Amino acid sequence: MRNILRNVLTAGAFALCTVAGLTPVKAEVLRIVLVVADNATDYATNVALLPTLTALLKKGTGVKDVHVGTDAAKMSIATSSVWADEADISSVTGTADWKAAAEKLSKPIAPYRVITEVFQITP
Repeated sequence: MRNILRNVLTAGAFALCTVAGLTPVKAEVLRIVLVVADNATDYATNVALLPTLTALLKKGTGVKDVHVGTDAAKMSIATSSVWADEADISSVTGTADWKAAAEKLSKPIAPYRVITEVFQITP
């Protein structure tokens, strides 16, 4: 009886580990955007656009959290948002409303002045 119980528990533990190992983990993604202006006028324009950009991000499907920030000393604005997956980000950033708002951001001289990164959040 003891051997049967031990074999059943061992088989159950093995089955549980196998199912847990095969179950895909759906990780979230973190989107971070940093925009650095070349002058105070462009910085003021960028800051004025933050409420519009924030509202558009928050309306997105799959968005879980949105934060925005400014740094007047470095003339930069930043947004960070957590999403269910990258497709949800694209469903917002691909819209005409988003493109119109993003077009108003200051035009950087060098491509490194606007930095957009998407990171996988691992559990």
